[in-house]
Amino acid sequence: MTTEIVTEKGVYVGLKPTKKALKTLGTYVSKYLPGVKTPSEFHLTLIMHEGAWEGNVELKNEKLQLEFGNPSLPWGPGTLVTRELTGGVIYRHNHLTNDYGFKFPFPEFSCHLSLSYEWDGKDIQELPPLGTLEFQGEYVEEYNPDWS
Repeated sequence: MTTEIVTEKGVYVGLKPTKKALKTLGTYVSKYLPGVKTPSEFHLTLIMHEGAWEGNVELKNEKLQLEFGNPSLPWGPGTLVTRELTGGVIYRHNHLTNDYGFKFPFPEFSCHLSLSYEWDGKDIQELPPLGTLEFQGEYVEEYNPDWS
């Protein structure tokens, strides 16, 4: 599916979890993270491009089985994430960057699933890996600098 984009703010391309993956995430959160504030919608970021952009983007709808590890705090207190271990999203990120000229605003791309933007500092050593989740359906929207 091709989508036309005209924006001054920027472009965000994400990947949605399937219903089955959302059920798995819900079970994990209720069992291991009770009471923790989670994102309103779980997603994977493929591209965040800040600034004006105009053109067409070909969005993919293929299913991806992605393996996620133990939750961690790679950017310090607050943001609890689990990293994608299979590398299935790196290729697509690089394709979007190279073929469309998107510029990612961080030094390196780290595919991850954010579990909480307000982790309260509890010990995460006992949290098990999230496991395999299925994602399908890329989507595009105008970049929101207040993404958390």
